[in-house]
Amino acid sequence: IERNEMMKKSKKTLLGKQVKITIAAVVIVAALLTIYGSVKLRKAYEDMIEEVVTVASQEFLEELNVAKPGDLAAEDDGTYTKGGQVLTSDVMSQMKEKTGIDYEIIVGDTIAATTIKDKSGKSLAGEKVAAKAKECMNSNKIVYVADVTIGGEIYFGYYIPYVNSDGKVAGAIFAGRESSELNSTIRGNILRMVLISAICIIIVIAIGII
Repeated sequence: IERNEMMKKSKKTLLGKQVKITIAAVVIVAALLTIYGSVKLRKAYEDMIEEVVTVASQEFLEELNVAKPGDLAAEDDGTYTKGGQVLTSDVMSQMKEKTGIDYEIIVGDTIAATTIKDKSGKSLAGEKVAAKAKECMNSNKIVYVADVTIGGEIYFGYYIPYVNSDGKVAGAIFAGRESSELNSTIRGNILRMVLISAICIIIVIAIGII
């Protein structure tokens, strides 16, 4: 009888160890899958945003050229023009309502017109441009940025240099979206993944205990 009791106790101990190992394995796998899924999710969203702002900047440039054909210029009276017409945020404001994307028209090293405002609600028109914008104009190359700071906020954006009829780069066009929007969406999805993993772990633990 004593031997049988010892064998039962030994089996119970072994079974308990197996359950603990199984639960630990499930926790580790769930954690690794959540981390992997989070990384992949962020990459997918960033790729999507890059594609969106790329298309948006090109469409905006086309719209601008139709609405105000001609060269970009800084006038002596302090205004900025395109084809002799004063640059305003009208066209880009209409586009922002449709797309949710912010836009800038840059002339020289200054933001001539924009939909972006600082934290106090003041338009950034007249402010100096970010270093990435200068990089775009100096190299005369299209530049995609995932961390440009504009008006105190971080943006994903796309800069297109604007070349006047004389062949010189006179400015640039920018289309971008705040990274806070993306981060908020990603955090929400990651939280759901964590909750699902936690529920699965609880179920496994409950089954193990039973």
